[in-house]
Amino acid sequence: MPLRKLFPLLGLLLFTTILSSQPNDSTKVEVYIVRTDIGGGLINFKFFVGDKFVGKFNHGKYLRLELDPGEHVIWATSENRSFVRADLKAGETYVLNALPVTGALKAGVMLFPLQDPEKGVMRRAKRYVAKFKEKVMSKEDLAKDQEKFAEIIRLRLEKYEKVKNKPRVKILDTSVDWANIPLKKERN
Repeated sequence: MPLRKLFPLLGLLLFTTILSSQPNDSTKVEVYIVRTDIGGGLINFKFFVGDKFVGKFNHGKYLRLELDPGEHVIWATSENRSFVRADLKAGETYVLNALPVTGALKAGVMLFPLQDPEKGVMRRAKRYVAKFKEKVMSKEDLAKDQEKFAEIIRLRLEKYEKVKNKPRVKILDTSVDWANIPLKKERN
């Protein structure tokens, strides 16, 4: 077999190995935030866990967070804001999809928990992580943006307190067996 035909196969095997062998400290929680829809692809969505800024990225990147177990508010902002209330268990993996929505001036964002491994969107999320680079920000950049977004954080968390029991706040309480999600739909 010509070498050029082997490269895609080797790449797929490498990405699958990387995804299934990510270090997972059993005392921590792993959370992926992906953007499987290209709409508003140039707009950076900003992501937070409680009052901490954790990163920003546009289409073609993703965040991988290691959090302490327990209850968290994971949220995103663009032209709007979207909240997810999460009850995270140690040693588990969770996936959120940040979908663009129509806004007045730029794309808005909606965070959706991905909790059903049988759904095609879960396979899309895993292929997305295999294809694109993780967005990693330096501690200095995170600290600068934390300071820059201090007022936004305060205002958005005040808003969250008013809406936290409304249906528009999504719930993330089911982990996924990330390593065993196939990249392609298996045929019988």
